Amino acid sequence: MVDIPSGTFALGSADGEPDERPPRTITVNAFQIAAREVTVGEFRRFVDATGHTPAPGCNRYIDGKLTAVSDLSWRNPGFPQGDSFPVACVGWNDAQAYIAWLNTTTGKRFRLPTEAEWEYAAKAGNSSSDRPWTDAVNACAAANVMDRTAAAASDSKMIFGDPTKYLSTDEQVFPCSDGYLYAAPVGSFAANAWGVYDIIGNVWEFVQDCGATSYGERPADAGAVETRDCERRGIRGSGWNIGPKFARIANRSTMAPDGRNWGIGFRLAHDAP
Repeated sequence: MVDIPSGTFALGSADGEPDERPPRTITVNAFQIAAREVTVGEFRRFVDATGHTPAPGCNRYIDGKLTAVSDLSWRNPGFPQGDSFPVACVGWNDAQAYIAWLNTTTGKRFRLPTEAEWEYAAKAGNSSSDRPWTDAVNACAAANVMDRTAAAASDSKMIFGDPTKYLSTDEQVFPCSDGYLYAAPVGSFAANAWGVYDIIGNVWEFVQDCGATSYGERPADAGAVETRDCERRGIRGSGWNIGPKFARIANRSTMAPDGRNWGIGFRLAHDAP
């Protein structure tokens, strides 16, 4: 776990998507966030110990469309992986089950980060920065993102959608090669200024909050935003199949709590000791 200091920062982006606006000044108490995403090996120990069985099936791209594939799972997300890779094809509910088991086993109180905590840790003291790199060509040293390796792949349309069909206003491929076509072992790229790896790219990460809404009426603290009828949960950080338009710290998306995608996993948080 990485110690994250208390502080105040601007949540969101004035130049971003509608759900990233308006920027909101947030005060964050000190907390801890995992340096790396939860891995396949860590999730496997949980499954072996508890018998927890995530529902079968997982979404992936086929012929440029996001498609549910019944025989995919966290054990086989549709690409080669080992125990050091980030677990994917798990839902928010699976993450909560993992956390409950981990807390019982360790006596700790791990949890998912709130959305505000996640973004604060991602910005690492630079509230005006939306990426942990200065130029698009340097992205591949800092993150596993949609790159030239992906664009050159013979089955790129099967993996990512068809890069040749993007409109000029849509996301594009980063002008570099990160060496991975799919997910990479956690910690394979440079950490941000606070020692957090893969904060952008590799896999999207579930947060505790309900799905994205405007920041206009958001509380000024870093607590999770919950509603009684929470049908979707927030995900942050983008993944290995995301290009420059959306591979940004402020970018937000959502997923149903029981939804699973080959590019979505999670990372842990903990209150300050």
